[in-house]
Amino acid sequence: MKKNEQEYNNYISFVSNCFPKSSWSHTRTEKKIYKNISNSIEALDIYISLSTKSKIRPELLVDLKVLLKHYLFLLPLKNPIAYPSMMRAIAETMIKIMYSSVYVDETTDKIRSLNYRSLSDAIDSSMTLKSVLRKSTIDTKQNYGNFSASIHAKNGFFAYDEPYISHFFKGYISNDTLVKDSDAINEFVMKSIFIINNYSDKDFGQNQKVLFEKLSS
Repeated sequence: MKKNEQEYNNYISFVSNCFPKSSWSHTRTEKKIYKNISNSIEALDIYISLSTKSKIRPELLVDLKVLLKHYLFLLPLKNPIAYPSMMRAIAETMIKIMYSSVYVDETTDKIRSLNYRSLSDAIDSSMTLKSVLRKSTIDTKQNYGNFSASIHAKNGFFAYDEPYISHFFKGYISNDTLVKDSDAINEFVMKSIFIINNYSDKDFGQNQKVLFEKLSS
């Protein structure tokens, strides 16, 4: 059995054991969602190992990797309150990664402490990001805003109420939403980080190059 197939089967076993009432099932769509995130985590491992050649603060790549592991943990719940919080944290970390690629002299602690407005204004004023990642910056900021709106819940949370907490497993988040969001995460990791770090084939060892090509396919 191929390594990726075995890892996905292990994930299915985890879901069955830990969340037996989850609406998560073994479909092609849900496998794609899992693959988007697991491939992103493996790609981040490669980037982190090349941190000496990176403009991005490697600690921020580790932050994103940790968030994606928690994303996989929460994924089977499809919870309408936990999910936007997780996605906003991921979007904000992506913005910090973009910021660190331009403001390379700033420390990780300083970047982590910046509020969203400061980060947003800074990347908006960067001609480098505008020229190479314009769509990615716009999409990521829009996602941050959308998930923030969900968290603030101007219409309240009544729509998510149930008589028994066991009913929270009904799956409020659609697979279409999960595909769209996981696609965006994967594209940022596989393409945007690659671009802003100016990687080339020469930066990768042979095994890393082969693995990265598999993850990109």
